[in-house]
Amino acid sequence: MSCIFTPLARLTYNGNSPLHLIDANTRGTGKGLLTDCSAIISTGRKFPRSSYSHDDSETRKTITAVALSGESVFLFDNVSGYFGLPSLDSALTAQEWTDRLLGTNRTPKLPLNVIWYANGNNVALAADTARRTLHIRLESFEEKPEERTQFSQANLE
Repeated sequence: MSCIFTPLARLTYNGNSPLHLIDANTRGTGKGLLTDCSAIISTGRKFPRSSYSHDDSETRKTITAVALSGESVFLFDNVSGYFGLPSLDSALTAQEWTDRLLGTNRTPKLPLNVIWYANGNNVALAADTARRTLHIRLESFEEKPEERTQFSQANLE
């Protein structure tokens, strides 16, 4: 519910929102579908997305690009292993972002009103990131959940 309602309510409060992590025990459990459907309901489109880099300087550049674009929501797609870096922790608690623009010496102050999302399999949260995250865990007991065909709602999107 928070994945859907947080973007709808974002303009009604000051402060930050938790990162929404949709995590699963195996591929094909529906993380991407859950993320895409919640995005379509709350924003009318799928979330803009990027892969997640375990390099803090690359993550910092992604955050700067998102802040420059003015996006209100953003998804780190297919996270693997540990999730959390100092720049991400800063972005999750900041309302303004300052970073040097690539190829320049300019460091503008940019508003950072982004609601962050991530999805992945068996993601381990870093200590500071864990307390800034709403962790949503999907568990499939099927060996190959991606091969399911009997859905009550076909073509959910």
